[in-house]
Amino acid sequence: MMDESFRLVSAFAIGLALGVFYLGTLWVVVQRLHRSKRPGVLLLSSAVIRIGLLLVAWYWVADGNWERLLACLLGFLILRFAATRWVMAGVKRPVAS
Repeated sequence: MMDESFRLVSAFAIGLALGVFYLGTLWVVVQRLHRSKRPGVLLLSSAVIRIGLLLVAWYWVADGNWERLLACLLGFLILRFAATRWVMAGVKRPVAS
C-alpha cells in the first residue's frame, strides 16, 4: 500500500514537471516566432514534438495503471491552471468606458 501511494505521489510530481516542460517550451517557441523565417513550421513542429513527448511520458508513468495516469494528468492540469492564472494576473486589461 505504501509503495502504491509513493507511486501516485511520484506520478503527480512528474505531471507537474511535465507541465513545466510543456508550457516552458511553448513559451520559448512563442518568443522566437517573430524572428523565425517560417513561424508556421516552427510552431507546428514544436507542437508535434511537445505533444509526442507528453504522450510517451504519460504512457511511461501510467505503466498500465489508470490511477497513476490520472495522478499525472491531475498534476499537469493543476500546473497549467496555475500558470494561466499567474500569466493572466500580469496582463493589463483595458478599462471599459
